[in-house]
Amino acid sequence: MSFDYRDIRPYPLSGWLFVAELRQNGLLPGDNLHIFRAYVEMARYFPFWDKRLSLETVFRGRTSLPRSKPPYNNNQALGYGGSFVRGYEYYVADGLDFGLLKTAFHIQAFSRTFNLGKFMPLDAFRSFPLKVYLSFNSDFGYANDPHYANLNPLANHLLWGYGLGVDIVAYYDKTARFEWSWNDRGESGFFLRINTGF
Repeated sequence: MSFDYRDIRPYPLSGWLFVAELRQNGLLPGDNLHIFRAYVEMARYFPFWDKRLSLETVFRGRTSLPRSKPPYNNNQALGYGGSFVRGYEYYVADGLDFGLLKTAFHIQAFSRTFNLGKFMPLDAFRSFPLKVYLSFNSDFGYANDPHYANLNPLANHLLWGYGLGVDIVAYYDKTARFEWSWNDRGESGFFLRINTGF
């Protein structure tokens, strides 16, 4: 179930999103794996000053039943898909449950539409909008792993990552994010994320 009232999906500046998912692995008594999972995502975007400033807050959480020990490959939590703490991009924290809070403050540094004219043979691409935002990020995450925690020191610990970035929004809301992130282990790195909308 999904309710999406964001203004621009690849780079929202206002609106909200709610997603709920219930998943059951294994239906018949003879199936080797029986896991029920409930996932929820809530996001809210607060615009200020005619959307030149925006505060982004995203919460994601998941819980699993039964609480018995699952096969290791079915114990994924943080670090998969888009559910990661910035600064921990190269890590995973497995577990039955996880919670993640991502926040970012976006400041518009540049906004202009360029007319490419005869240099662009396709009419649809002659108008080239370009926006550049500065972003300041702070994320918290926790993965609860009652069974395999001895194999992963990041499980059962509050993880914190933060950083700053430059975000570029161009043709038909294509985005490129250039981020320098730190984590609470004292590590840092540069990360590039590109969303072409395909």
